[in-house]
Amino acid sequence: WRWGREVLAGNLWGFHRLVTGLQRRLRRQAAPPLPSDDALVRQMVRVYEANLTLVESLGRSYGFDPLFYWQPVIFSKRHRSPYEQHRAKGNPFLKQTYDTVYQRIRRSQALNSRPHFHNLSALFDDLKEPYYWDFAHVSGAGNRLIAAAMVDDVIELIEQRRAAAKQKTVR
Repeated sequence: WRWGREVLAGNLWGFHRLVTGLQRRLRRQAAPPLPSDDALVRQMVRVYEANLTLVESLGRSYGFDPLFYWQPVIFSKRHRSPYEQHRAKGNPFLKQTYDTVYQRIRRSQALNSRPHFHNLSALFDDLKEPYYWDFAHVSGAGNRLIAAAMVDDVIELIEQRRAAAKQKTVR
């Protein structure tokens, strides 16, 4: 304790001032804005669309049926709990980015015309309970709601596969 008070405080005081001053300045800087033409967001959605096309092609080649789900995030929830409001305003750049990407996903004809693509971003919209730990990770209750939204699609695919297999054995 004595060594810390006398030696470190006396010899590193200037360094401590420098570091804390830099930290204060860095915290004050605003987040960089998104490109005004939103070219980055368009490219992100195009890459996602291309990934779906690739996985669908693999499914046809290897005999599986893919399902795609666009997950909800804290920024897409219309009614946030006080905790979620606090978490959502922690990073305005992240919110702006997600809002822009999610708007483009909602408007994407290439995605929304696919029968195996499901946009779950509005799943928690009318629920006031907190479902998020942070901007993207949901609680157990949130995971149960997401699973419930997915289960009918999975059961339908299983039933389609069973019916197709039954027809093959009848022939």
